[in-house]
Amino acid sequence: MTSRQSLQKAHRIAWPVVILGIAVMALSDLKWLQATGVVLLFSGILWAKFAGKCVHCLKPAGAWMHSASPGVQYCPCCGKSLDADRARA
Repeated sequence: MTSRQSLQKAHRIAWPVVILGIAVMALSDLKWLQATGVVLLFSGILWAKFAGKCVHCLKPAGAWMHSASPGVQYCPCCGKSLDADRARA
């Protein structure tokens, strides 16, 4: 698995959770259900921030999670290619 694939996988999991949290929070009249929506929202955001990692240096994506875009080619932490497999690097 490449670093870019790791980031994309984390985002594919996180964003539906974020959207579900917003929907539950916005459409509910019950306080405990709104609190559940807030928990889902922040869980998805934290998952997106920390689950995607560089496969070379194992640092979480954090602030550079937007690096899965095709224009960015290298990890800002270790400088290795986002498209290189762990075995080849």
